[in-house]
Amino acid sequence: MAVTVFVQRFRDLIDFDPSPSGTSPNFSNVAAANAAGVEVEAHGSPSGRLGIGLAYTYLHTEVTDSGFGGFGSFAVGERLLRRPTHSGSVSADLRVAPNSTLGARFLYVGDRNDVNRTRLPAYTRVDASAQVDLFGSRTLRSGVALLLRVENLLDANYQEVRNYPARGRTVLAGVRIGAGGER
Repeated sequence: MAVTVFVQRFRDLIDFDPSPSGTSPNFSNVAAANAAGVEVEAHGSPSGRLGIGLAYTYLHTEVTDSGFGGFGSFAVGERLLRRPTHSGSVSADLRVAPNSTLGARFLYVGDRNDVNRTRLPAYTRVDASAQVDLFGSRTLRSGVALLLRVENLLDANYQEVRNYPARGRTVLAGVRIGAGGER
């Protein structure tokens, strides 16, 4: 299990301004902002074939000085853009044969502010994966493995950025070639 507590203070944070005036650039200075939170992560193996992982992040962000009188999305007291207060995941990997593993991950991303003080709703996404080791050993980083991953398995409709739909179901395939060294 791992727990990480963090506190960040930003000064002169350059961020995108969605509504520039006239010919001014689309990037603006947020004079000051804070971010603080905690990340908790745990991994376990209740049996030799099953591995489970849990992760959770609590994040508090706040603009403390907007720089130019609170324009656009950067008003004092508001959250920073596209940073959810709550996010987390649950994952599981099951070894179905000595050389094959199936996996699944459930990802939750909480609601978050976006440009023009709009709010993006929370979303949940399901990913799946498979790995077949062709040559080599699971205990060493050596050998050849075939990989298959399906992101957004259930084809959820959500936006990570306002007015830009996230990718639908995406299938990725690959080969990993490793040479020596312990995991």
